[in-house]
Amino acid sequence: MVVKVDGHVLIILSDTTKEHIRVFADHVVESSEITTGITRIGDYELHDLVLLDNLSFGVIIRVETEAFQVLKGVPDRPEVVLVKLREIKSKIDRRTSAKDKFNNMVATKDVVRVVEGACKGTQGPVEHIHKGILFIYDRHHLEHAGFICAKAQSCILVGGSTGGRRGNGMDAADARMGALRSPASILQSPGRLPPRGPQMNYGGRFGGGGRGGRGHDALVGKCIKIKSGPYKGYRGRVKEVTGVLVRVELDSLMKIVTVKRDDIADTPTVATPFR
Repeated sequence: MVVKVDGHVLIILSDTTKEHIRVFADHVVESSEITTGITRIGDYELHDLVLLDNLSFGVIIRVETEAFQVLKGVPDRPEVVLVKLREIKSKIDRRTSAKDKFNNMVATKDVVRVVEGACKGTQGPVEHIHKGILFIYDRHHLEHAGFICAKAQSCILVGGSTGGRRGNGMDAADARMGALRSPASILQSPGRLPPRGPQMNYGGRFGGGGRGGRGHDALVGKCIKIKSGPYKGYRGRVKEVTGVLVRVELDSLMKIVTVKRDDIADTPTVATPFR
């Protein structure tokens, strides 16, 4: 509940913790719901994936005094049911994966984009996978506690191949990489890097070698996957190489991070047509 307005800042009273919180006005939306302060009943808690007694399944999106609201695993048609504790058979804990529209393997915590169906255009990390159905969390989705249910085949893995992992053709990402390797593109690109001297104006393969040296030129612009370290599992594109350190633009986080060269691996779909 809003208890005070101070310019662009609101003082709100949390109905769960009974504490006052200061937030920006444009960081909140009006809500008709009131939380009960309960997040768990028995062995089940908020956001668990559960199996119901009629063999359907879903995610707990709200815990009430004696029952749960469950978003069932019915893609493209949100179906919320109210179930009591005795109507839940078990919690689904096993880690599974599924294939997206282009046969990329999707696991929990991967970021996907919905490209077909009623939720087309939404994007977020995968919280649960069961029987080829993804439960995606989108913080911009105000209904159903932010959860969206979609078929894995209606989604694409952000940063994944768009031509299938077994395909031998170039995908869109490879095409962009090829464009970066062409001399015309390299002639225009040195301005984005710190000036390193007159050799930057020569263009061609060695004109934009930068600090990484000639031996590392082939890595710049490649799509890679981070295999170890704090960003393990993320995919991205190499922007710059400096000795043993590599600057990578992560596809899912939209930011550039620095990782060790030993922490990265080439993705199997990368083609090198201009090498």
